[in-house]
Amino acid sequence: MLIRHAGIYAVARALPGLVNLVALSMYTRWLTPHEYGLYALVLACLGVWNAIGFYWLRVSAIRHLPLDEERRPTFLGALYATYLCVGIASLLLGGIVVVLARDEGLRILILAGALLLFCQTWLELKLDLLVAALEPGKYAIITLSRAI
Repeated sequence: MLIRHAGIYAVARALPGLVNLVALSMYTRWLTPHEYGLYALVLACLGVWNAIGFYWLRVSAIRHLPLDEERRPTFLGALYATYLCVGIASLLLGGIVVVLARDEGLRILILAGALLLFCQTWLELKLDLLVAALEPGKYAIITLSRAI
């Protein structure tokens, strides 16, 4: 069972990497250098904010997920409430940056980036909970769907 799960997780990580490589080659063809630079900048900022604002929550969810089924709903409720608090703080910070930004295109990128941040961090939290629950099949399907 361990080898089978490891194989499923390996495929679930390798295929999205391949999809992202193909997408990267298409983006460099379709976008101008300026557009691609803005795209890369937004993704880099989202990655940093994800690491600072949300990664600790994912790690603590995996580490402290109770094995007792009776305690799990209470734990998940607290986890989701904490996610919501961090999300609201992120929205406030993003709102300040949007107000300070002078370029309309940059404002739209920040708003789109905030939406992407919430979708990405919520999905990663759910994926980490699937790993903790030992559900590699669902993990693989969701990871591949996200990459496509």
